[in-house]
Amino acid sequence: MNALSSTRVHMALDWNRRLMRQPPGAACTRCEIRNPFALVLPMRPGKGGSVKKRPLVCYKCRIQLLGRSGWELHHLGGRPSPVAPVLIDANLHRVLTYLQLGWRREGIAPGSTEATVRDVVALVLVSLQWLTEGK
Repeated sequence: MNALSSTRVHMALDWNRRLMRQPPGAACTRCEIRNPFALVLPMRPGKGGSVKKRPLVCYKCRIQLLGRSGWELHHLGGRPSPVAPVLIDANLHRVLTYLQLGWRREGIAPGSTEATVRDVVALVLVSLQWLTEGK
């Protein structure tokens, strides 16, 4: 299997794993976003092996509950980035950072021209999808 198809298999497995950890139709209880990479897993182990349930929220809502703005700096092409970071929605940042990890699996160096171009294209396409879906 070549590096590109291996990366696609890894990404598909990651997507499936996230979907399997969430209830069907999962959405943030605060903003209703449904992207599995934006949602924070709703359960964590409690003391003594018990499972403690928490409300399902997205990453952006979670960090806002912790007093942060819900916006983060994204380094186009990864770090070190050849261009200044851009301020984007925290949920969108999670998705774009995940895509960067996929490119690294393909052997594309962070901060390279190819990584930066891919990241800019992903930023535009994912942002358009984000706006079209309403989140």
